[in-house]
Amino acid sequence: MWTPVPFLMVSLVSPFFGTMIDRIGNRMTFAVLFNITPALAMLWALATPKCDDACWPSVVPLLIIGISNISILNIQQGSLVAYTVPPERFGMAYGLLYCCVNLSYTIFPPILGVVQVHGGYDSAFFILFMLGIFGLVMTIFMYYTDSHEGNSVL
Repeated sequence: MWTPVPFLMVSLVSPFFGTMIDRIGNRMTFAVLFNITPALAMLWALATPKCDDACWPSVVPLLIIGISNISILNIQQGSLVAYTVPPERFGMAYGLLYCCVNLSYTIFPPILGVVQVHGGYDSAFFILFMLGIFGLVMTIFMYYTDSHEGNSVL
């Protein structure tokens, strides 16, 4: 019942967050912050008491995921490519980026479906939590690499 909530949040908040990030800058700070919040939302989902599909506490993690992970990271993916890749490599960089994004949209839902059927929602939330931590580590690595190369464009 609540599956559309994150996607609805994306359509509502993406224009506002895109404008805010353009005005404030500090793209890596936002990337780190919005990689932490989905992991915390998964922990919140794990801690939420089990209930039927109309359970309001289960909506809050979905709202957080929609606001933080989906909208902000999608806003930043394209702009991070433009900031970090030379213009003559844009086609390859965007192609690789969206190849990875579309592969993740293709591969992970069936995997999480099998995990949910055999291990329950807690197992699926735990896998998503670990993926969030992996994303956070990769974001921090990107920030570290960028700042130590003297670029500091992000």
